[in-house]
Amino acid sequence: MGALGEAEATVLGISADNVFANKQFAEMNDIGFPLLCDVKRTAIGSYGLEISDFGAPGFTAFQRAVFVVEKDGTVGYSWVAENPGMEPNYPEVISFCQT
Repeated sequence: MGALGEAEATVLGISADNVFANKQFAEMNDIGFPLLCDVKRTAIGSYGLEISDFGAPGFTAFQRAVFVVEKDGTVGYSWVAENPGMEPNYPEVISFCQT
């Protein structure tokens, strides 16, 4: 997270998983920023990231996404995956945060 730290960015992850799953995920992937639990899917739903009936009727998945929220509360940068297996262009996100 060094490049984002230099940009004075606050990085948070939000997941529908519980605190125990997030802790394990963070440890396994050496994540050095907080992972917030949105088990009621309030934040995730407000960004429209739900995929209904994903793979099976009644199963809801969520699109991977990156949002950079500016100091004034507006979204300055957004990226939403076309499918849950995609990852963002991390250098592009870092570059945006450094400008």
